[in-house]
Amino acid sequence: MGTAFCVVFKKDVPPHGKLGADCMALARGYEKLDAVAEAKGLRTLGAFLSQDPEELAEMMEMDAEEMGLPPVEWFSATDGLAAVQALIAHLRDNPKTIAKAGEMSSELELVETELRAAARIKVKFHFALVP
Repeated sequence: MGTAFCVVFKKDVPPHGKLGADCMALARGYEKLDAVAEAKGLRTLGAFLSQDPEELAEMMEMDAEEMGLPPVEWFSATDGLAAVQALIAHLRDNPKTIAKAGEMSSELELVETELRAAARIKVKFHFALVP
């Protein structure tokens, strides 16, 4: 199946729950999108990436303490929403900037909807790569 790029919420965000949709194109291409964002002075998706050290250790069948992983970081949904909207606008105005821009734009719009719901009720989030 592969890795998905997902929005993770600190608590339930109706109707999404605690985990947003599986964005497979973003998982494959967010680093290229981040390079474009950096070049344009936009905030990157990677700036909002974080992993729960316990969950990551469990997936790797290792001890979280021994791995020395940093604690999970949570971000304002409003900040994430602004970053995602800037990327959507950039891709809309410059569709040839990156391969599969259409797929990534569709997934960014899905993330935008999820973050808008979280911002409305002031729930923090982070992005995660989920196997």
